[in-house]
Amino acid sequence: MEILHLQFTRKQKFKNMKKLFIYSLLGLSILAANVKVQAQSAYETKVSYMKNDVSGYAADYNISKSELSDVAEAYFKEQLKTKSKKNKDFYMFQGINFQDIFGQEKGDLYYKVDGNKKSSKLILLVSKGYDNFVNGSSDAQVANNAKNFLNNFQKEIDKYLKSKLIEEQKELIKKAEKENKSLLEDQSRIEKKIKDMEQDLESKKKEISQKGADIEKLKARLEELQKL
Repeated sequence: MEILHLQFTRKQKFKNMKKLFIYSLLGLSILAANVKVQAQSAYETKVSYMKNDVSGYAADYNISKSELSDVAEAYFKEQLKTKSKKNKDFYMFQGINFQDIFGQEKGDLYYKVDGNKKSSKLILLVSKGYDNFVNGSSDAQVANNAKNFLNNFQKEIDKYLKSKLIEEQKELIKKAEKENKSLLEDQSRIEKKIKDMEQDLESKKKEISQKGADIEKLKARLEELQKL
């Protein structure tokens, strides 16, 4: 019964490994699909800030709000090398050098993320100081820079998704290796059980053979007694 149980366990673990392999293939398929996903073109829009409608820029992406928040936070932390301040829903970077948007000048950058589990939006407010938010009419170059930045931000999202899937793939491999180690241990136990049973079988065969010989001797002695 114990061997049957071990064999059943091996079958279950083999099925689990097959599932891991399938999930791995699905993960690679998702990666291939995600790196092709592009945001819609960035656009200028009106954004509610401090109970006022101000000019801002936005782009929509096919990832969750939480994922986009992680990407944005990591990106700005790395690129701007300064801490942000929080004002309502916006993170603010004031008096920064950020050539991608301001060129050689300094400015203030505000961002926030809206959305849900399926899609999200990155919103930027660009100011030259004192909440003097830039629009396409007041500074066409900075406005175009902001929109180009949002369009190019898809590359950062793709890198994040790829990194996430790589980590998931590593976890799948780690889990599969653990399953495989357990299967090898099961195999070793089963082989030992079989070897022990084979030895027991040989011992029993010898006992049966000896017992058969003893019976024949007893019968022979019986016959001798009956002839007396």
